[in-house]
Amino acid sequence: MKRWQRVRVVVLNTVILVLGLAGIGWQVYRNLAQGVPYVWPPLIFNGVMVLAALGLLTYVLRTPAE
Repeated sequence: MKRWQRVRVVVLNTVILVLGLAGIGWQVYRNLAQGVPYVWPPLIFNGVMVLAALGLLTYVLRTPAE
């Protein structure tokens, strides 16, 4: 993997990770502060986004660059 590809993958997966964590945080905040029940489909989707981004980041950062 070339350096520019590695940088692009790290940046994009970091953005996906932050968005997924923000979505989970928003759901938890709404539940705790306002008593609104969890909306499960977006919560599950955000969890899958976070796990996928973490997995790809781990793979890319462990793979040696050219």
